[in-house]
Amino acid sequence: IGLAMASKFTGVFYPIAIVLALLIHPALRARIVEPGPWLAVAVASLVMVPVLLWNSQHDWIAFRFQLGHGLGIKVKETLLHRMLNLVGSQAGLVTPILLVLVVGRIWKSLRAPRHDARFALAVISAFCALFFVYSATRRNVEANWPAIAWLPALVLLGAAREGARTAWERRALWLAGVLSAVLLSHAAFRIVPLPARRDQVSQAHGWDAYAASFDSAYRANPPAAGRTLHVAANRYQDAAMLSFHS
Repeated sequence: IGLAMASKFTGVFYPIAIVLALLIHPALRARIVEPGPWLAVAVASLVMVPVLLWNSQHDWIAFRFQLGHGLGIKVKETLLHRMLNLVGSQAGLVTPILLVLVVGRIWKSLRAPRHDARFALAVISAFCALFFVYSATRRNVEANWPAIAWLPALVLLGAAREGARTAWERRALWLAGVLSAVLLSHAAFRIVPLPARRDQVSQAHGWDAYAASFDSAYRANPPAAGRTLHVAANRYQDAAMLSFHS
């Protein structure tokens, strides 16, 4: 959880959802007074300390940005369009069959909690997914944001399987496996003919050269004495990568 929070701040949803599961499920409430959960909180917090220290020295810029980025009102599309985009993007991310199967498994685990750990996994998935449904009422949700909701859901789906897989589960595994193989192959060999502006693999390259060209321009045109040079970019990704590499 500490590593999750350090890599993406939505990782904080996991401990929040776990506390929620402990509070609403009678069989889990006794765990609150055990040392294990609190020790886990302490360890996760220690992992997060470097991120907190850096932000405290930089006007909490990452936290302020993410709060505005995820919850700020930025309406370009209708509510229906944003919700359809959310569902469609998650169907593409998880694959359509697996998405239906995991949502069904989450619902069953919440309605009939016969296993404490599985109930906790279902609460985590539901909490994370519902947060991004709420976020979609305020702005368009990017496809990768709700990915955190499906990790525990896939574990839950696998743990709940008893006996032979159903035909739909076999189809889901084949579809997800093929699409994963295509994505991994594309990351290594760029086998999908996508234009660079739409290809995330292409966009991951070239930033050091981009920063070097900026540094060259800066050296050729240094600011006058007493002046400060401000650099602007069209996208926050460009500004962040330029700041990191230059």
